[in-house]
Amino acid sequence: MTVVLFLLNPLVGFTHISIVYLIPVMICATRWGTVPAVIAAIAGFGCADFFFYPPLYTFWVDDPRQLLDLVLFLIVAVVTGYLANMMRHQAEIAPSAGARPTSMRRSRTKAKTSKRSRPRAHAAG
Repeated sequence: MTVVLFLLNPLVGFTHISIVYLIPVMICATRWGTVPAVIAAIAGFGCADFFFYPPLYTFWVDDPRQLLDLVLFLIVAVVTGYLANMMRHQAEIAPSAGARPTSMRRSRTKAKTSKRSRPRAHAAG
């Protein structure tokens, strides 16, 4: 991904290149969990800093706004990775949780029909 971005950057002139690195973070979070997503976020932070923010090919950032961009990317990437992992976890447990309300509906329906089918006692007047 970095190679493609590196080749396209002179043509397109990306201003906030770090945002593109959210894609691998989301993939890692949904497939493998939070820890790999955090590792991908740190790697994306490093790649963006090293290859795209001046001075190039160092981990030093001259412009405080670019440093803020990188720090915000890291925060957003970690939070997004955590949320994507939680969504994956919810999707895994949803089939077992989804069966429960259906069975509860069936038991409620059976209870209602059994109440209706009882003969009613009539009061003699």
